[in-house]
Amino acid sequence: SVDIGLVVMALSVAASWFISERIRKAGEETGSSALTADSLHFRTDVWSGGGILLSLVLYRITGWRWLDPGVALAVGIYIVSAALPVFREAVDDLADRSLPPETVERIRDVIESHRPLVVDYHALRTRRSGPEKQVDFHVVICRKYLLEDAHRLADHLEKEVSRTLGGAHVVSHIDPCDTECPGKEKCERILQEVRMLGGEGPERKEAGREAPAGHPL
Repeated sequence: SVDIGLVVMALSVAASWFISERIRKAGEETGSSALTADSLHFRTDVWSGGGILLSLVLYRITGWRWLDPGVALAVGIYIVSAALPVFREAVDDLADRSLPPETVERIRDVIESHRPLVVDYHALRTRRSGPEKQVDFHVVICRKYLLEDAHRLADHLEKEVSRTLGGAHVVSHIDPCDTECPGKEKCERILQEVRMLGGEGPERKEAGREAPAGHPL
């Protein structure tokens, strides 16, 4: 009967909604455009099935014939409007577009928060390839750092940026300070802060060698 058909359709809509939400959450966690598109596929089933169900129920109550084409038009508009953002995101992934401006600003905030350990930074580049976010930048540090200390600071920065973005491939390039160098005395004080990043105190013996003046680390 018609009533049984309506019940079956309602159950189908509920199942499609549940599957759509599970896939959508997985797509958000992994950053997968394919999962986002598949979630949209099930969501359109929800809206189309729900629209048909609603129009049939309302038609039985009101007898309005325009409900069926009206609901069909509304569902069609929704499908198109929901598909456009997914389409744009997929194109951006294929084109290796830069990360959104607000994401780039978060990266800058992380680096800036490490002054004066970091004298300056430049050449910040970002891109997204599928679900993978990639970041690289040059960081200017005191030329008096030992190679081990310079590596410790760079590794710490990369981990902080990756953590802030919820996972990313981050590469930093180290440059020694030149005209903007804070000076040997200040560098020595800052150096103790760098060593604390690795859980070592000021009593740590200085092992390794200094980077040659004017030479990239």
